[in-house]
Amino acid sequence: MPTYSRKKTTSSKTFRAKTTMSNQLKAFLVMVVAAILILPVLFLRMSTDPRNQAAVVAPGLSVSGTTLVTKSGSRFVIAGVNMEYFRDPGCSYVTTNTEAQSAAIVAELKRIGVNAVRLNYSDKWVNESGNMTKFLAFMKLLAQNGIYVMPSTHTYTGKVLSGYQTSSFPAFKQIVEGARTAGIEDYLIMNPYNEPYGENESASTWAAWITANKTTLDYLRNTLGFKGVIVIDTKDWAANFDVTSMKSLMTYDASINGGKSNVVFSNHWYPNIPLSNIDNSIANSDQVPVLIGEIGQYNATPLDPGYVKSAFTKVLNTGIPKGHNGIFPWIWSWCDDNNMTADWDDLSHVNAFGQLIIDNYYS
Repeated sequence: MPTYSRKKTTSSKTFRAKTTMSNQLKAFLVMVVAAILILPVLFLRMSTDPRNQAAVVAPGLSVSGTTLVTKSGSRFVIAGVNMEYFRDPGCSYVTTNTEAQSAAIVAELKRIGVNAVRLNYSDKWVNESGNMTKFLAFMKLLAQNGIYVMPSTHTYTGKVLSGYQTSSFPAFKQIVEGARTAGIEDYLIMNPYNEPYGENESASTWAAWITANKTTLDYLRNTLGFKGVIVIDTKDWAANFDVTSMKSLMTYDASINGGKSNVVFSNHWYPNIPLSNIDNSIANSDQVPVLIGEIGQYNATPLDPGYVKSAFTKVLNTGIPKGHNGIFPWIWSWCDDNNMTADWDDLSHVNAFGQLIIDNYYS
């Protein structure tokens, strides 16, 4: 074994130290370069993932191309939920308990990452004595907590849009003007009719759908002065899709909204509808603005939570990068097997289906 003088040993140590420092410097530079290359990609992924958008700043949404954006121009992806509020008198206790537990419910929505609520009502029930006041108060509570509100009338579910000017326009007026008076219009998204057409196949035409929605856009834009985002359910229980008809409404909206279309189109998906329909919607999400207004594990079918998980995966991995605007799962609380909460008397804690949605979409 060779021996070394002290001087040579010292020199060897110095050389090894320099070499170590050189290697550390190289490693550091490699890390810096990698960060420069990778961080923008990660930031883009995070900024468009609904699981990173719970706290919203600069309220007020619009459509840019086919995507929702905030006033600052940042992309906004819906991490939503449906809620029952003066919609179905047959499950009236859900609305009653939602009102009583509203503060705890909203706190839980914020905690799990919800950034928008589709607030479902029927024209008749919401207009009964005092109910619209309660509806507007809940809208305000959500908005005060940074959560967008999307009221939706279920009066025409599956039905031909006829007579809606008399039945639905008065509630639209109270909602828009109520939000404006409360200072929360920037948090308002309008979703005029849930799942129109479907029961009467001969009357379920794209031409009829276009005509009724043009009339509604006229009322919201010109009469009420609402310039924000309007989400329009497609026809046939919101399960159909026609790019040409959608673009026709976009063109019309731009013509009455200062040259800018602010409409998004909504589909509803349940296990009785093939996942291939979702693929078609995703494939066209760079052509027209789309979102999922409802998705559940049950629709007079066997429970199928796997259907929901598969849809989430498709939207997260393919849809959102392509331009899809996100999802409103069905439903926080109601009397069927899509209920997300543990107990009708305790609406601030989730059950297994609610946890599935948290794990696979919100978080």
